[in-house]
Amino acid sequence: MYRVPAHRSIEIEAFLIETYGMGSLKWACCGWDSAGVYGDFGFPALTEIDRDLSGFITMFASGEIIDPITNDVRLELDRSKIDYFYIRIDLMII
Repeated sequence: MYRVPAHRSIEIEAFLIETYGMGSLKWACCGWDSAGVYGDFGFPALTEIDRDLSGFITMFASGEIIDPITNDVRLELDRSKIDYFYIRIDLMII
């Protein structure tokens, strides 16, 4: 898993959509995610291991933050105010 600062999240999201076909990030429940639309990739080195081996990419961030004034947990809808977004890469045999 990779961690990226929020100020770069829009740029990185655009790259993952364009390069790997990941879905656009949307607000759902308590954070940002690609709504189940994973990017995918295949490399010859992967299929040499197993012809059904593929890679999937998703990006997400929790919108739950601790309010510095009240110390309560609250939801932050402004993605630029979230500290980090995460990129997860999974290898799967399908």
